[in-house]
Amino acid sequence: MDKYLVASILCILANQAAEETKQLFLQNRFGLYDPKNHIVRVEHNFKVRLRKTASNKEPLAVGPNNEGNNNAYLGYEEIPVIAPRFREKKPIFPSEILAAVSGGDKTDNQEIMRMLKGEMNDLFEIPNFSHEVMVARCLQNSILKYNVLEGTTTNEKTLDLKSPTGNIVNYSANADKKIVGVIKEGQKKIGKRYKADTLILGSDMVEKFYAEAKDKLNQRYMEGVMQKLNGLEIGGYRYHGIYDGMDVFEYIADYQKGASTVSLIEPKNIIVTSTQMKWKKYFGAVLDSDAIKENKHVGKAYSKSWEDKDPSQTWLLIETVSIPVPEDASGIFCATMA
Repeated sequence: MDKYLVASILCILANQAAEETKQLFLQNRFGLYDPKNHIVRVEHNFKVRLRKTASNKEPLAVGPNNEGNNNAYLGYEEIPVIAPRFREKKPIFPSEILAAVSGGDKTDNQEIMRMLKGEMNDLFEIPNFSHEVMVARCLQNSILKYNVLEGTTTNEKTLDLKSPTGNIVNYSANADKKIVGVIKEGQKKIGKRYKADTLILGSDMVEKFYAEAKDKLNQRYMEGVMQKLNGLEIGGYRYHGIYDGMDVFEYIADYQKGASTVSLIEPKNIIVTSTQMKWKKYFGAVLDSDAIKENKHVGKAYSKSWEDKDPSQTWLLIETVSIPVPEDASGIFCATMA
């Protein structure tokens, strides 16, 4: 098969694999798997659009001879970002390729491409989960922090999310603070622009929340909601019902960092937010000489393969330069409790 045709097919398969990755709870809840919320940039280091003004300003009409407004009065700003570059590869051995060829009515090439697609799906789980971690951090911090390996050094990158004052609060020193009162505070904080419809509880907060919410927590429709959610997402969350117009979730997913286990949602945190708030997933140009030569460097994902002669094996590589961000952090309230 022509190498340029193979390169094109691999890129098509990579983009399909990126779109078909298993959906995780937070990204699904906030629409980050929806292609309408994906923005592809032609640069590797690009800018993301964030709202820096906490309150609305009066829209300004223009006269017949005036130039158009630039929307600056809406409070949006283009912020430079160094997006994480996810570049994952794995070897595929001849025995695996041989097992993929059925000898039936499909050609060998088709069977092998199907097998490669499955391997790509596995590789994309790494950036997919990394995106989930970053969404969780955006929900609990005014600054998004993430690590990038540069040479042999791991460097921390930061992005100021422009969170309004008072939307990320710490009540850990106040043991008498009531959870339901803090939830009301969160509803009020984000309510100027968005309807609070999502309440996420850290694992240590669930029992205390039940004790305070009592019969105000509506659990009549839990089975139907759980069936709907299970059809869309994988595990890691528990649905607890509806409280004051908000779906109540406990998110218990975690990951290993060295010898420690890190919860995506801190156990003592309470998050009040809204699905009306816009989230975007940005994609930058990949840094691969073959991708540039083939004019495949701009897009959501890139993939290529090559062979080693001895020992005989085929390498499969995927790359995506991508980062999820909330466009308007005024729709997020997070409190750390005692």
